[in-house]
Amino acid sequence: MQFGNFFFRPVIFLIFTATSCGDCPNGNKKRGDVPGPPHGTPDNRSMTTSGEFFSISYIYNCHNGNHVTETYQSSNDKYLGKTPSIGLLGCGYWGKNLARNFANLGALKLVCDPAQAGRQVAKVKVPGVAVSSEFRDAIQASEIEAVVIATPAETHFELAEAALKAGKDVFVEKPMALKVEDGLKLKSLADQHGRILMVGHLLEYHPAVLRLRELISAGELGNVNY
Repeated sequence: MQFGNFFFRPVIFLIFTATSCGDCPNGNKKRGDVPGPPHGTPDNRSMTTSGEFFSISYIYNCHNGNHVTETYQSSNDKYLGKTPSIGLLGCGYWGKNLARNFANLGALKLVCDPAQAGRQVAKVKVPGVAVSSEFRDAIQASEIEAVVIATPAETHFELAEAALKAGKDVFVEKPMALKVEDGLKLKSLADQHGRILMVGHLLEYHPAVLRLRELISAGELGNVNY
């Protein structure tokens, strides 16, 4: 799904598994859950697809004849082939841009903003889309599958928590929460309810950043400390 000049991919959860010979000189250090070889250039790579799933396996030959195998598998892309019904919470400085982009995708069904100014912006930017003064109208609506949160940062945790508990997928602008423990709680809630939780770090999908990730994963930039 294209989002402005970026791609908003609902597939954001990756399952990482790894096996190691235990004394591999590379150790078993991961660079994180990214679909690329964390040990540098692999000796072999295989990719398999099955329906809406894909997995990538990297195999590294070790000094003692054994090998390290690392596998990355995507989660189910629940919106494959369909456009979700989205409710936007907040239509202010940044929310109006989200409203425009999601409306252009045909996904935006409702804009909620307690401020009259925000509601007026929504009526101008996305005419024809329903507008409400209550956030709960999007969170509680059965026809809304996902909510986008573009409210003041101090409200992000509370709104995202309510949306996840209501069974909604959530895209929340950064920061996801103001406290680490609240961010971890949201992650746990998303896992418990089988929901998508995505933070608006959209530059992760920029072609230049993706290329840098490939270069780092291949070891072409040496040891990157920061």
